Amino acid sequence: MEIETAVRANIPLLIIIINNNGIYHGLDAKSYNEIPINNLPSTALLPEVRYDLIANAAGGKGYFIKTPQELSNALVEALKDDNKCTIINVMIQPGGIKKLVSSN
Repeated sequence: MEIETAVRANIPLLIIIINNNGIYHGLDAKSYNEIPINNLPSTALLPEVRYDLIANAAGGKGYFIKTPQELSNALVEALKDDNKCTIINVMIQPGGIKKLVSSN
């Protein structure tokens, strides 16, 4: 609800989420779906949770990012609008050394 408050008060808040589908270490969608629900590690969250949609729902702006170019574009756009509450949801590989999911 802090996002809704920021939107309502026109607070120019920029939140960047580095999303690896978990807390410390998440699972990719295939692994997540292969493990029985009662055996999922406590660090795993749903794959590709759309935190960006929370900003959209509250009247702010959200970006779902999978490539370096998308991140660059989102940052430029977010910084243009200084009265918007913005969430940039950056997907990275769970447990991998590669930071963004895809470079395409």
